[in-house]
Amino acid sequence: MQDRPPSALGARRIRASSVADHASSRELKDYPLDKHALTVKIEDSTWARDQLVYVPDTEQSNISPEVRLPGWSITGWDLAEHGVQYETDYGDTSAAAPEFSRFEFALHIERPESFFLWKLLLPLLIVLLLGCSVLVVHPTYAEVRLAGPATALLTLVFLQQGYSETLPETGGLVLLDKIYVLAYAVVLGLIGVTILTSHWMREGAEHAVRAQRLDRLAAVGLFAMFLVGTVILLIPML
Repeated sequence: MQDRPPSALGARRIRASSVADHASSRELKDYPLDKHALTVKIEDSTWARDQLVYVPDTEQSNISPEVRLPGWSITGWDLAEHGVQYETDYGDTSAAAPEFSRFEFALHIERPESFFLWKLLLPLLIVLLLGCSVLVVHPTYAEVRLAGPATALLTLVFLQQGYSETLPETGGLVLLDKIYVLAYAVVLGLIGVTILTSHWMREGAEHAVRAQRLDRLAAVGLFAMFLVGTVILLIPML
């Protein structure tokens, strides 16, 4: 930090540099539509706020147009100054806890929507559509009909593991995890319908019409449930 003599108005200019470690503070509960503020905080550890105040130069401050963060979109930035008071008198019992001036620079970033739509949601929709398509097969082919949802279930597990390995431990479900819970429910529903219609067919071929009707209702209903549930989860992100 470089401290210059006070000017005629009593102001003091200070030049400082700081490195922000933002990776550990990111909140990922909205992944893959998460937004973050990468913050640099500068605070003097000696002079209290009644002796030194950082004044943001909002007119002459900016970020370079060449700044790029691969995989992220920069949506803006801001400067701010505010007082910070710690609950300690630092051993000086004759004085109240001092207040310090803190300067903050925040760079706002978010993941592009195309990353979610094309790399994460589209493969998931394809897997579910293929899983629902087995209900088009005649109920007499129970083994073929069970193979489709089973394959879809394994594919979902591998897809979820693929993106989970790129994330730090969050201790809870992120947005994409909740969408995958809906996908698992659809696949389990397909397996249940397939087992039920197979049981009907063993009782007699006269149940084929009823089984095919249930197949059509289940295919449309389960896929619609996934779409509606996904929209409900995404509404707070809009």
